[in-house]
Amino acid sequence: MNILEKKKILVVDDEPMLREILRDVLDYEGVVVREAENGRAALELYRNEGFDAVVSDIRMPGGDGLELLGSLRKLDCVTPIVMLITGFSDLSHDAAYNLGADAVLSKPFDVNELLARLNFLLSPLEDRLSTPGGMNVAGVQIAKSAPAAIGRGGLFVPEFISGVVGEQVSFSLDCPEVNGKVVGSGVVRWVRRTASGAFPAGSGIEFRYLENDSLQRVLGWMRKNARCAFIPDRISG
Repeated sequence: MNILEKKKILVVDDEPMLREILRDVLDYEGVVVREAENGRAALELYRNEGFDAVVSDIRMPGGDGLELLGSLRKLDCVTPIVMLITGFSDLSHDAAYNLGADAVLSKPFDVNELLARLNFLLSPLEDRLSTPGGMNVAGVQIAKSAPAAIGRGGLFVPEFISGVVGEQVSFSLDCPEVNGKVVGSGVVRWVRRTASGAFPAGSGIEFRYLENDSLQRVLGWMRKNARCAFIPDRISG
């Protein structure tokens, strides 16, 4: 089943060549593609047409991706947003996920990874988190005493310093926000190796599988909380 077929996706970038590449890749998957050259034009299109997902660069004249991310998250916290970030960006991966980005890819990026992330994010939430899929997490297990902070799509785990971004992990973590443990597996999306002010050291982990009891607790929490952070960058409160 092709999840992307007939989905409507907005591509936002000030580089015509990159927009063309993304349009061709997404066209091949059966996506209905619309384009915008900056954040302001993208926001107008979004308000007028609505989209199943947004793929946006971060640095653009005439309304950058950070402004667009903030504006879109004021409208809803549901539509998947993929941010494309260069090494010169002032926005870190942990901050982007906390502000509501559902995926953050560094330029130059692998188009196959982009397609895989869009396929995952556009699948129904309960379906995508209820089966382990291809996760292989026997070697890295997290069992920390410090409570984790939850977001729409993952956890911030203080004190756990992953060896590498992209590492697959399993976890059994206390999460007071859902009144119990969250048990499952996921992928490390960012690592903060040293504490800085209100930001403790730790790792941000995207959910890829949750055991049924944990999944139901997380889904129940999501129905009651309109939090935009996909993965929080700190412990709240």
